[in-house]
Amino acid sequence: MFVLMGLAVMKRMNYFQLLLKREEMSPVSFALICPGVALVVMGHFVVNNVKVASGVIEKFGIFYTGVSISLIV
Repeated sequence: MFVLMGLAVMKRMNYFQLLLKREEMSPVSFALICPGVALVVMGHFVVNNVKVASGVIEKFGIFYTGVSISLIV
């Protein structure tokens, strides 16, 4: 829900068009990286502190490794 709301706001403000038209680097461009970093961090938190801690999956098992690799990629 928050992703869709954020995308709607950025689209309404022409955020992507303004960012892509600029030739110089801007600190605003890092705002596009932050959601991806947050997804990886929260994904690892859920895998390690929720799933492994509760015993749902085995640490360093096949599922654990697959989810970790998919988050990194």
